[in-house]
Amino acid sequence: MKRFIIFIIILVIGGGAFVAYKTYFERGNISLWTLVPDNALAVYESTSPMNAWAAFTSSNIGKGLQSIAAFKRPGQMLSKLDTILGGNEQTATLFNDKTFLASLHSVGSQSLDFLLLVDLPTLDSRGKMDDILAYFSEKNGYTISNRTYQGYTISELRSQKTKDLFTFIYYKNFFIGSFTPFLVEDAVRNIETAGLGFFDKNIGLLTLSRLQNDQGNLYINTDKLDRLGDTFLDEKLLNLKAISTLGSSSFLDVKVTEPQLLMNGFTLIPQDYSGYFSGFINNPAQSLKMEEVVSNRTAVYFNLTFESAERWNTQMLPYWQTNEPELVDLRSTTLKDQDIDIASFFESIGGHIGVSLQESSLGHDPDKVVYMEMEDLPESLQQFKELSERINKSQGDTLYYEEYADFTIGQLEIDEFPYQLFGEPFSGFSSLYYTGYRNYLIGAASVQILKTVIDDITNENTWGKSVQINSFLDNTLREANFSVFVHTPRAWNLWQQNLDDAWKQQFTDASSTLQSIDLMAIQWSFIEDKFYTSIMLQQTEKSAQKGAQKPLLADNAVTFAQPLISKPFVVRNHNDKTLETLVQDSTQMIYLLSANQEVLWLDSIKGKIISPVFQIDYYKNGKLQYLFSTPKYIYAIDRTGEYLPGFPVEFKGKTEIAYFNLVDYDKSKNYRYFFADTRGDLYISDKDGKVLEGWNPKEIKHPLASSPLHIRVRGQDFLVALQSNGIMRVFNRRAQPVAGFPVDFKAPVNNPVFAEAGSTNANSKLTTITDDGSIIQINLAGKVLQREQLYRPSAQSKFKLVPEASGNGYIFTRQDANRIAIVDQAGKVLFEKDYMSSGIASSQFYDFGGGRKLFIVNDPVQAFSYLYDEKGNLVNFRPAETMNEVAIVFYESQGLYKIYKNYENEFSILTLKK
Repeated sequence: MKRFIIFIIILVIGGGAFVAYKTYFERGNISLWTLVPDNALAVYESTSPMNAWAAFTSSNIGKGLQSIAAFKRPGQMLSKLDTILGGNEQTATLFNDKTFLASLHSVGSQSLDFLLLVDLPTLDSRGKMDDILAYFSEKNGYTISNRTYQGYTISELRSQKTKDLFTFIYYKNFFIGSFTPFLVEDAVRNIETAGLGFFDKNIGLLTLSRLQNDQGNLYINTDKLDRLGDTFLDEKLLNLKAISTLGSSSFLDVKVTEPQLLMNGFTLIPQDYSGYFSGFINNPAQSLKMEEVVSNRTAVYFNLTFESAERWNTQMLPYWQTNEPELVDLRSTTLKDQDIDIASFFESIGGHIGVSLQESSLGHDPDKVVYMEMEDLPESLQQFKELSERINKSQGDTLYYEEYADFTIGQLEIDEFPYQLFGEPFSGFSSLYYTGYRNYLIGAASVQILKTVIDDITNENTWGKSVQINSFLDNTLREANFSVFVHTPRAWNLWQQNLDDAWKQQFTDASSTLQSIDLMAIQWSFIEDKFYTSIMLQQTEKSAQKGAQKPLLADNAVTFAQPLISKPFVVRNHNDKTLETLVQDSTQMIYLLSANQEVLWLDSIKGKIISPVFQIDYYKNGKLQYLFSTPKYIYAIDRTGEYLPGFPVEFKGKTEIAYFNLVDYDKSKNYRYFFADTRGDLYISDKDGKVLEGWNPKEIKHPLASSPLHIRVRGQDFLVALQSNGIMRVFNRRAQPVAGFPVDFKAPVNNPVFAEAGSTNANSKLTTITDDGSIIQINLAGKVLQREQLYRPSAQSKFKLVPEASGNGYIFTRQDANRIAIVDQAGKVLFEKDYMSSGIASSQFYDFGGGRKLFIVNDPVQAFSYLYDEKGNLVNFRPAETMNEVAIVFYESQGLYKIYKNYENEFSILTLKK
């Protein structure tokens, strides 16, 4: 059996070589391939182009792409051709079973075009092509003219209406044409200089085996890919120089298998190869396994695997010396100054390294996170700590260490350390905050980014826990040396920011279509003397019509004896992870409802809930309780309805609680309650409700504008309180004012504060907006960074800062009588809407990532909630009937929004399909 398989392989390879020889050499060195210019970026080949087009356009991905002009036009043209030829798929008869090539070329700094080449070996085929050209020559509005170029007659078909010019030539039995004349001229020159075309320079591709019954073949001039990238993108996004060194040429079989578009083949490298993939030669790939630490916020993830990190480093040096000499110089200086044994360091690295670009909602550059698998994580963390101690001692700085959610965070003050080790794309780390998890060392450029990753790991918000991502990864190349994974919706803003202006509008117009291709993977793995190459695009959901309204489908509703007065508080069952709901009625009764909307328990409390319902792990055993406040009491109740010992805690201040917040300084579950009364006095208590020294109370003599909050920067805690008279106060944990505070904005404020923790006090930001529309941004040193007045149509205009529901950004709203405008962080109006009533409306903002944003306007007079997308399209047929704010949960694997709402005495959950 083994000998038989070897025989078959030899037969296939030998047969392929024989066919290639017959095709390429027996016709006097002139073939269709001979005519393809060597500057082609890529060439598509098919012997059944019509069948391939039909298979593509019938797929979900193909159907979606039909909304893009570049893909719609070929279908329209082919349909027109079929009509001209008499219908009954005559176009398919003309082109199928003929060699058809379409080569892609750069025809300008931001322009691309195709050269089309068809082998018409029979007079019948040539006659049908003549019929097509005669149709256009006779049709009003078209003219055909001829000119001579290097002794050959070139014809030009011009539309008098659109001025489009199609240039073509017949040579022997070959038809060559393009909308860019000089591409045809390039092909003509190849007639006289046989042996200098695209395929002559990539002759090795001829010997590669090909699939049958697929949708064609794709040949790529890999060493010219930088030109393709340069056409679309700013080099800040991709290292275009590195892309051009990935190999000399690639061959890929194209296959459409619903819901995926697959391209598999090989990338060839020269014998003296010293490009970006040098480190993987004879360095076998390992199975992908970092998905357990890669956050679901990831937009793009680069993953490198190898048998030996030390061998990879050694083999990469020639490439870095030639292409990134600044890396070599920087590394050399660092190794000498810090006395680092680089060989020992690479010996400690396991088979995986990676870097992710996180989706950013705040308009700045994407956050990067680096991952390193370590052979002995405790030993590696100790080496990092000792190195940090040496650096800090030499600089006279204090060693930074912080405990956070059972993780220890350290800091390595070496500029661009990951880049010095691994090159591109590991740049962007001016400092490295790091921690360890299992056998991974994880690093980020700021402590806040690292804490976000830690939160995602702790909350199982990772690729390894995502049904969608796992299903996708199972269909990719599991053992690859180099992989690029793209979550298209999350990468969209990053892509748009780096697109050349000439292409930005075209991609914007097709955004919903392109984002429906949710996931992409490009992978390379070294096999013998070449790299196996795989590209996969996957559409996991059918895209909806742009701006289309979708019905809200009601789940089971629960009817109560009394009207509901609170918003629905969505909480998680710690036993089975299902979502439950806590609501309150007008008699102050509270109810816990199961995921199936069954009442689990009810209890009468003293007063209306005035705070969020926080879930706490009071006993640090993984079981969750509910914490909230009424004006006179602090409640802590377990999920069975039993009060925690000592609760409820009565507030014994002179007035009532106005705002109540939960603080967990270092995620250690040593909770603090930070609250303020109606006079503005501030209190901080321990988790049992006992008020702490210095905070009993901290008098500031004016009511607050919003709930007080906590922000931590490099292990230092800041307690922030904004008063409605526009005075911002910031205290340390001992209730002492922080240097630079208080700051008087000299304008009334009745809005929350949005806090962004940076790596220092100077780049940590507090943002709010005054009642009259002045955006104010201040740092934790008390310096005002920005004060910008938003457009104010009238003196009655009212402005609000609306935080994103999970703290992931914010928006502004402006209300003028019955008109409300939604404004982004930069002050740009996203959309405006008019309503029946002029009552003051409340707004909500949800950002589930990947462009899934919902803006909710709650009209208290009409008792409606309106749900909009970012374009201001109403996403449901009619507004939802509500008496309070809603709560929304998004299920990514199902593409469903669940909208929790109360109306009069009824609670219900609505389902909205994405």
